[in-house]
Amino acid sequence: MQILGYIIIAVGIFLWCGNMFHFFPTFPLAGFATILIGGFVSKLGSKEKSAESEETMK
Repeated sequence: MQILGYIIIAVGIFLWCGNMFHFFPTFPLAGFATILIGGFVSKLGSKEKSAESEETMK
């Protein structure tokens, strides 16, 4: 799930650059919102991974 978050962040960076440089215009703040969602998904993935590793340590 963490890799999915990184992919979403990369898409968000593309959207942000598209809006800034006018080669792929979308609605305002689309890239920023997508980057935030990607960061949230990535963080969720890292929490799941750490919870799994704690269970295996017991």
